[in-house]
Amino acid sequence: MNWNDDLIQRIKNGPRILFLGQKYLEIDNNENPMLKAIKQKFFNDDTSIENYNLFLRLSEVNNMELDLTLGWIQKRCERISAPEWLNAISNIYWNSIYTSSVDNVISKCFRNSWRTFKPIINNRIYPNDLRSITNLHGTFLFGNVSRITKSERPPLDEFELLEARDQAKELLKRLPSLITPFGVLIIEGYDFNNDWIKIEDLYPLINSLNRNQVHLFNCDINNISSNIFANKLIETDKLVIHKEGFSDFLLEAERKGIFNYDTLIAYDEQLELKRVTINKKRVNIPKNLYNDIIYSAIVLDDSINLPIDDLPHFKIIDEFKNFLLESSVRPIWDGYKRKFNICRTFEHILYNLIKDQLKQTFESDLIILYGQAGSGKTVSLGKVAYKLKCEEIAPILFIEKKNQKPDFEIIDRYCKWVEDSGAEKTIIFWDDSVNADQISQYNDLKHYLVTRGRKVVIIGSSYRVQDTNQNKDIKYTESKVNLDENEIKSFKAVLNRVYEEVPNNIDLETFSKDSNFLVLLYRLLPDTKTPLRKGINDETQENEKVLTNLMKMDGNEQHCNILAELLIAKLKEINFNFTDNAMVKDKYDYEESIDIQIQRITELIVVPGQFGLSVPIELILRIINKGFNEKIVKLFEKLDVFRITQRRNGNLEISPRHQVEAKLLVQYRIGSYQKQIDIIKELIENVKNSTAYGEDNEISFIVELLKNIGPNGKENSRGFMSFYMDIAKSLEIAREKYGVVNSRLMLQEAAFMREYVQQNNKSSMDLSEKIKTMENAEKIIKSAISIEEHTSNRKFKGFLYNELATNLGVRLREYINNNYKKKYLLNIASELQRAFNMTRKLDPDTYYPVDVLGWSSISLVDSKTLGESEKEEILANALSVFERVESENTSVKDRKDFIKRKLELSNKCKNSELSNQTFNKLLDMGSGAGIYLMCRQRLINIDMSKEINLSEVETCKSTIKYLKEFDEIINKDSRCLYLLLQLIWLVKSRKPIFYNEKQTLPFDKFCWQEINNIARKIIELDGEYANVPIRYIEALSYFHLGDFRRCIEVYKEIRNDEIYGRRRVIASHLASNEDGTIKVYSGTVESYKEETKSGRIYIDAPEIRSELFFSGKEFTSKETILHTTHEGLNIAFNFVSPYVIKGWGNK
Repeated sequence: MNWNDDLIQRIKNGPRILFLGQKYLEIDNNENPMLKAIKQKFFNDDTSIENYNLFLRLSEVNNMELDLTLGWIQKRCERISAPEWLNAISNIYWNSIYTSSVDNVISKCFRNSWRTFKPIINNRIYPNDLRSITNLHGTFLFGNVSRITKSERPPLDEFELLEARDQAKELLKRLPSLITPFGVLIIEGYDFNNDWIKIEDLYPLINSLNRNQVHLFNCDINNISSNIFANKLIETDKLVIHKEGFSDFLLEAERKGIFNYDTLIAYDEQLELKRVTINKKRVNIPKNLYNDIIYSAIVLDDSINLPIDDLPHFKIIDEFKNFLLESSVRPIWDGYKRKFNICRTFEHILYNLIKDQLKQTFESDLIILYGQAGSGKTVSLGKVAYKLKCEEIAPILFIEKKNQKPDFEIIDRYCKWVEDSGAEKTIIFWDDSVNADQISQYNDLKHYLVTRGRKVVIIGSSYRVQDTNQNKDIKYTESKVNLDENEIKSFKAVLNRVYEEVPNNIDLETFSKDSNFLVLLYRLLPDTKTPLRKGINDETQENEKVLTNLMKMDGNEQHCNILAELLIAKLKEINFNFTDNAMVKDKYDYEESIDIQIQRITELIVVPGQFGLSVPIELILRIINKGFNEKIVKLFEKLDVFRITQRRNGNLEISPRHQVEAKLLVQYRIGSYQKQIDIIKELIENVKNSTAYGEDNEISFIVELLKNIGPNGKENSRGFMSFYMDIAKSLEIAREKYGVVNSRLMLQEAAFMREYVQQNNKSSMDLSEKIKTMENAEKIIKSAISIEEHTSNRKFKGFLYNELATNLGVRLREYINNNYKKKYLLNIASELQRAFNMTRKLDPDTYYPVDVLGWSSISLVDSKTLGESEKEEILANALSVFERVESENTSVKDRKDFIKRKLELSNKCKNSELSNQTFNKLLDMGSGAGIYLMCRQRLINIDMSKEINLSEVETCKSTIKYLKEFDEIINKDSRCLYLLLQLIWLVKSRKPIFYNEKQTLPFDKFCWQEINNIARKIIELDGEYANVPIRYIEALSYFHLGDFRRCIEVYKEIRNDEIYGRRRVIASHLASNEDGTIKVYSGTVESYKEETKSGRIYIDAPEIRSELFFSGKEFTSKETILHTTHEGLNIAFNFVSPYVIKGWGNK
């Protein structure tokens, strides 16, 4: 591409910046009509000065007042017509105009019916829509004749010119960021010798841009050949010289058919079209897909990049206040465009983390932005999402906080569509602000998408995280509540942009000393908590008075708010009984009762609102449905301390204006935890289990509310702990009295009962009461399991079984602490083991059931009731579980809690003095526990999760030999068999089974046969709990034994198992020769689908002779042509199937 084509492309794509020099009016005219008039008026043509230096002599020769002089020049300029060439190029969608001229002809020329023109006269003006096409900004580097202030008018002597040039240089510094690496700067009418902006002034900014980004038109190369700065820029292609004018250049380009004015529009004229830019191509989102995805997430489509309307100053202030409030709930894109947000330091860290994860070749780590409520997480997530969208790095979804969780299946469909459209990855922001223990929900989404082959970068939000090093697969960034020095400067800059004069109640000096982000949210009200709480309470009371007055209004009045109409429709849907005013006997009593009901509404909203939750409107109306008037709907037209939101599915929800306001109002008005619990109980006992109003919206709300007041809830949730049984009883009332039988609520009910017992472990709570409570909780959770038996939600069923295991573990501890008989302990331990097995089967990626088994096993080993053989059995079982979990899920070894619990168990093994009598007793029982523990003691200094050295190989070999001495017993013990499998793998490859991606395996046929035999025995012993990794090993061994048919049969059994997100689609191993080299195959392309960029290749090797899957991303477009034959192919294995890759045989 030559520079002409490049220039046309840059003009089409933008940003497009036009610089008009002081000679622009002389093009095609040979003289500047403004300067000619000045010369005649003030100098009687008695001067040889022909350029802008005339202005520098005005103060010498003119005795008139300055404003009159400039006023005359302004009026004269208004009579000057813009040159025809300028009128022609003004039709282009310019992003900004710069000029060193001082006339106002430019303003007239570029202002039209669809575009405003806003002059920037000094460097204090910095609009947030500086590139706006419809609000075009024109920067006058040396002022304008329409202004009289010194900093805004033209300089009138040499000294003023020096000052003005400094300001001009500051304004020029904005150009590189305006132009970006993709835009173009067109310079026209530049007087190289006499312009007040010298080439030396332009040099730094031009040199900072890329090649061919700056084009100088109407320039004679002979005039600038002697200038070293110009020559340097020309030599490096930083400045391109054109003899012709810019308009002539465009006319020639249009004549050649390579340019058309209609192609300059960079956004859709039909705004209803939803498009996203993928790999620099704008693609229409399928209508059905868009209509589905918007219920779960905000699609950052190309409309977000559209310019925004200019607003009068008072509207800007309103928009700013609205941004402060609304942006804490959901992104306000126009607010970011207007630069209402503070530039937070951690946003740069978060942005770079996302960019780094986008570069990952396959699976990206989860990113979490954490911080206390009100620290600005939502605002910053929206800002980073907006910035990434502006850069068009990748398609983006933004999931805002709602009671109803997003539909993973629809998100998967959208991600697949963007990948099929050419995207490498999708960025997903999920701003749910969960507690630290609920971060797993983000991993659940990642797990769901990754197991389906999607490539995503997921960014979640949470409250405080105590240990950010616990999981190396999660990248943490903190949203700090205190602002640093640069952030304070940014905030001050925002205020100065918004307010012509910063209001008195905004004390910038105080803010500098007390730099808390929450202060910003309250517009720097007094920083003492009591006045702040009282102020919010007073405002709320005023709103409540408004509502009371509204109740007196004529019921026949028309509703002026669409949300009010929807609310009335909702009232009728639930058969709301409206009060007949004629039936009210005492008007005073009626008004008093209304006032109480209004206060009740406030409390029902702010208690959940302090946790960032919105309350379903039907739930509130159901609670206050006692003599209440229909006119409550007017509340949402008049009150501003609450907001009503209509979800995409039609649900109406009410929430406080801001979460932190709700917290302060709760503290000031409600106060005690007891009163808050009473309100929460009322919400629970009035909930309905129905999807009539939007997919169990009320159930989802109650579940989220209970999570927030639970033991792992947000800060200050510990005050609710003593009321856990009250909460459980309310859930029981809803379930038994009102028929709200919902497994999600039953899970919460059982958990609150268990937590109540745990919190009262050392109190005077009667033992029999504790045991009865735990038994009742287990019955509830088993009923919930029964309800979910035939559902497909494996993850939730895993939660239920995990709660059952935890509950059993707590009851087991009570039995141990109170010296219950052995049979009770062993019965509970056996039931706990079954619950653990089911949890691991349903959700093997979760660590929590492993921890439950760990601490409950340690309690059993420490008990005085069990015998030595029983203790050794339990210890061997727990150690085996931890070793196997670590082997099959390598990421778990980075968890500190896993390491700590495993170390506790290892120390128990290390300190265990296994007597010959106990060892023989275990053998006589047919148990391999003693054998396993003896082996573990032999291997105590070997980390089996890493590569091993030669001396460790010998230790492993001797342990293998020891195990095989008890061949008959270990063949019936999966613990010993899995240990044997691990040791054989380590000895032969020096690496663990699942170590790095695409491992090669130096195993001969005898070794593969032994591995196959062991794997099949383990699967038989594990029965229904046999998991994917061991079946994968079985399939891998069949392949290397040459039995491809059996290999595929095993894969068919495990292919639909959607667990093991991290390992499912990652190639763990490659087909290998006995010496560990990679096997190489040849094959022919039999099918290829462009929409999925995948196909099948027939592998002609005698032991295979079948078609295998391949991804088009591994091959060039020519290589995917049907019936093309390829050499140098390799076969990789993941948990889904064997598939074809290429080029690894040479690595």
